[in-house]
Amino acid sequence: MISMYYLGQLMYRLVFALFIGNRYKDSVFSPKKTILFGFIIMTIFSIIFIISPKDVNILYVVYTMSGMFGGGIFPDIYKWCEAMRPVSGILSCFYIIGFSIGDALTVLIIGE
Repeated sequence: MISMYYLGQLMYRLVFALFIGNRYKDSVFSPKKTILFGFIIMTIFSIIFIISPKDVNILYVVYTMSGMFGGGIFPDIYKWCEAMRPVSGILSCFYIIGFSIGDALTVLIIGE
């Protein structure tokens, strides 16, 4: 399942790099919009996950789509912060630590 999540993230980054690129990067796909949209879609897929935890096919779709729509959240947090103030090495380290703790807690809570 976690492999499907990372496959979704890879799909997001490939689609963004190959088809969207720098053309619409700041106008249509601003960090605020991408983060907001990602969190809304992730909430919807979390509800689907809670409603149907026994159907394996739905779980594969939920994990893949969560990875795809959540793939832009982490890089856009950096972009959003860089727009306000340059990100130092220690702040970047705290982002990575926070992301890693959240990822570990998610796996622990789900029970895999």
